[in-house]
Amino acid sequence: MVIRNLFRRKLRTIFSALGVGVGISLMVAIFTISDNLLNAVTSIFNNYRGDALVIKTESEGFDSIIALDQDGRDVVTDIKTADANVEAVYPFIWANIRTLRPVGPSNQINYFGVTENSPVVRKFEPWETSRPGEPMIVDNDPNGFICGKLLFDLVNEQLPPEKKLKVGQKVSLKDLLMGELAEFFLPTDGKKFDDLSMWEKGMKANDVLKDSKINKDAALSMTDLYLRAVFTAENRFTEAALYFHHDITQQLRDIPGSTNYFVVEFKDKSDAAKDASVEALNRHFPGLNFKRSDQLMDNYPEVQTMQKFGFALSLVAALAGALGVLNTMLISVLERTREIGLLMAIGWSRRRIVMGVVQEGILVTLLGGAMGLALGFGEVVAVKEIFKLRALSPALNIDLVAQAMGLALVLGFLASLYPAWRASRLTPMDALRHE
Repeated sequence: MVIRNLFRRKLRTIFSALGVGVGISLMVAIFTISDNLLNAVTSIFNNYRGDALVIKTESEGFDSIIALDQDGRDVVTDIKTADANVEAVYPFIWANIRTLRPVGPSNQINYFGVTENSPVVRKFEPWETSRPGEPMIVDNDPNGFICGKLLFDLVNEQLPPEKKLKVGQKVSLKDLLMGELAEFFLPTDGKKFDDLSMWEKGMKANDVLKDSKINKDAALSMTDLYLRAVFTAENRFTEAALYFHHDITQQLRDIPGSTNYFVVEFKDKSDAAKDASVEALNRHFPGLNFKRSDQLMDNYPEVQTMQKFGFALSLVAALAGALGVLNTMLISVLERTREIGLLMAIGWSRRRIVMGVVQEGILVTLLGGAMGLALGFGEVVAVKEIFKLRALSPALNIDLVAQAMGLALVLGFLASLYPAWRASRLTPMDALRHE
């Protein structure tokens, strides 16, 4: 009977459900995108962090430039010997080159400078390598670099068959910047790319390199680099990046004898031991900032803020949908006043009347919840395709589905209470006299 009553006015029921569905869809879309972002950031830090990170100052963050030799002393050696719990120290450079359109997860290609046995590279799985059985990055072969599988595939999609990247081949950064991939990097000012002269391409390449803080002369003169391996990683953002040897990246960034930060690994990885070591190292090196890697997310509240904003926006939209359900149920009660009176006259209790109205409201919002799930994941897919965000995964999240349907259930219950109360207040005589 409840279902029959709902579909007496099919369009009204569907539009009421759709009102709730819009709110639920916003919740699903925003939460899916923010969860992807949060998971990506967390995974990136899990990959790059070791047990502690060392930067110069909090304000500079990963853009710090730290000299590896200070007052004639090697900083890496000093950190290793300053605390007995330090097992290893690795210099790390993190930079990017801007692109005109998305390449993987964003409008930039991240590239990193690492050394042999870096905890970052240790987490990668070789998909194809030119040196089986060897580490992917080695100190005695600085010209060899590695590429994430996602970026490797994206680049090869843009290249003709005869110029596709292959593991083991030499790669000229100049050819990549001014050849088939140049349209990713160089603005054409409305012209067709092929109509640009070599001089114009060169000037635009210089501007791109300058904006990305890349040493133009070093980048354009590197002709001995070769693709040593292609790797897979648990994080798609990580897989859309390049990893050079630290020495090569120093030249690209024009920071000889320097690094951006250090990754530190401890022998004793208990919280107490890590806290003690970080505190001791901060005292010993007042010019550096040591921080436990698993506490880095505390410095990035923007992601949590995005989730809170998304929840607030979704809730407002869902409440607007709930008002639609409230209106639908009130009209339904008014239209069926005589029917309710007859039901009460033949023995239906007020409780049964209330339950019937509440059940109708809950069914409308559950229908809206189902619509919202479909719309929400459709919105995520649309965002992924429109903005070419290949790293965005619209995968079904069971927790999110449960939250969305739970919200729909609560909204349906609350939106039906007042109409149900109105229905229960009717007397059989008043209801039967109603026109």
